[in-house]
Amino acid sequence: MEKLKTKTMGYIAAGVVALGAVGAGLGITQPWKQDEEPEPPAPPQEIQTPQPGRPDGYLTVGGKQIPCTLHEGDGWSILVPQEWRIDGDETHLAAVLELGSSVELAVGPGSLKKGPRGVSCYRDDDGTMNRIFFLGEGEKQLEVSCRAPEDQWEDYKFTLAAMAKSFTVDGEQPFQDWSPLPEEPQWQMADGVTVLWLDKDGVALDGEAGKAVKAKMQAWDTDYRSYFTGKYRIEPLSWKASYTNLDCAPYVDIFVGQVRYELADPAKAPADAGGGVNSVVNGWYSNGIDDVCLAVLHDGESVKAVKSTPSVGLGRPSNAAWLNEN
Repeated sequence: MEKLKTKTMGYIAAGVVALGAVGAGLGITQPWKQDEEPEPPAPPQEIQTPQPGRPDGYLTVGGKQIPCTLHEGDGWSILVPQEWRIDGDETHLAAVLELGSSVELAVGPGSLKKGPRGVSCYRDDDGTMNRIFFLGEGEKQLEVSCRAPEDQWEDYKFTLAAMAKSFTVDGEQPFQDWSPLPEEPQWQMADGVTVLWLDKDGVALDGEAGKAVKAKMQAWDTDYRSYFTGKYRIEPLSWKASYTNLDCAPYVDIFVGQVRYELADPAKAPADAGGGVNSVVNGWYSNGIDDVCLAVLHDGESVKAVKSTPSVGLGRPSNAAWLNEN
């Protein structure tokens, strides 16, 4: 309930200072502090027509060179390791590690006619990790998306990133110098509060979540408000998505928590969930879509802003567009 949250938040002012010391002891390394491995120059390539079984180029990952096939589309191309399976044409590409594998990379038209430019990382509900590189300028609105099961992500994320960075459109490699790439940031629950770690300090997020929920409740119309007592509770916040290379901030980390509202009459809940799924547990209501979503905009050292963002499209270009415009 809100009162319980208020009591917890009473310790934040003193607790965050202590959290900073704990963070230092943990030896936390954030994505923006990680140095990428220097890429040794690829060996000279003979200028000749590629032959079956002969690599068209190489990717360098972890100091090793991976022979690749060049897949060419309409004005674009990308390197794919030779042992990967490829299915594609001039507008699309789907490359998988092996038949039946969930480790894959895809190239295709962007989801927005005029979208933002950036890269995201997010986790699906089933635990699958995703990274999307998206272009927001020029006539070719293209996206390069990478995905792998959570237990294989660490093994293949560098290979997938190297493939994406080899993407060439109109003679240029737009993603080649994008660094750092987004990752799940360092965060933890401390004394019941969700804390995002920056370089030196911990940022407590629960207070901002409470503000966002209250603002949403204030916007309810009288009829909808009559279903509830005015009390709410927020389930623990957890990481959902991150962006880098957006116009609005160098780094954006998004945290989500389910919100439940106390019903005035436990036997009477709103009938229309707005496309969600009604759920009532011991008199507390949730519609499955009215979660609190906090976007923390920062530069790695200090917070620029915390925004309450729509819960639709987290980690995708559509949400990145909203962040840039709001």
